[in-house]
Amino acid sequence: MGWLERNGWWVLVALAAVSFIFGLGDLVGGAPDNAVAVTGQTNDQLARGSSQAYLLVQDQVRAGGVQLMLIGLFLGAIVLFGFRNGQRWAWWATWAFPAFTASAAVLHLVDGAPGQTPPVPVYSGSIVTVIVVAVLLVNARRFLRSDDRRV
Repeated sequence: MGWLERNGWWVLVALAAVSFIFGLGDLVGGAPDNAVAVTGQTNDQLARGSSQAYLLVQDQVRAGGVQLMLIGLFLGAIVLFGFRNGQRWAWWATWAFPAFTASAAVLHLVDGAPGQTPPVPVYSGSIVTVIVVAVLLVNARRFLRSDDRRV
């Protein structure tokens, strides 16, 4: 049994904690840290252009922060109470996390401002997706074997 198969759940718990912390940062901060990559304008330029629109952007960033915090909590709960104990439903449910991170990365890549470098979520989402998929695939045999051979 390889290291990733024995300790993969720790990797998933760590990613759940990081997601929660990043979500908390978005909730508290409110200002989009990737404004230039998405709009081609700085936060100050956005606020000067339309303070109401900027408040709407801040609201969306904060709402996204709450969503990311909840995703981190749910992933942590699934991993700690199901995945770690070898429950098949938890392996399947955990696939929602890389689906989320991959879709967020693609969305940010597609919606980026022309001529700007892609926003950070394109990179972080791609990296997290690869890590989680690797953990899930390495652990697949443990979760997908027939029930009559389970101990």
